[in-house]
Amino acid sequence: MIRLVSWNMNGRVALWNEVAAMKNDLGVAAALLQEAPRPPDDLPVLLDRETEWLTAGSGRSWRTAVAALDAGVRFRRSFPS
Repeated sequence: MIRLVSWNMNGRVALWNEVAAMKNDLGVAAALLQEAPRPPDDLPVLLDRETEWLTAGSGRSWRTAVAALDAGVRFRRSFPS
């Protein structure tokens, strides 16, 4: 079983520390995030840091993100054919 959390971060950078702490505090393996601002560079989570951090058409500097908090979680990018 994998434990997931879904959270609207409302553009608040300070919440990234809480996201990272969820692994130890709650046993969360991955986070599905909305309105996520760019994370700090030293944050110990695996996520796509190369895609631009903005929501298309809005000009806001946040986006959706999927973050792996557990080293056993692997992501594979998939595109519809």
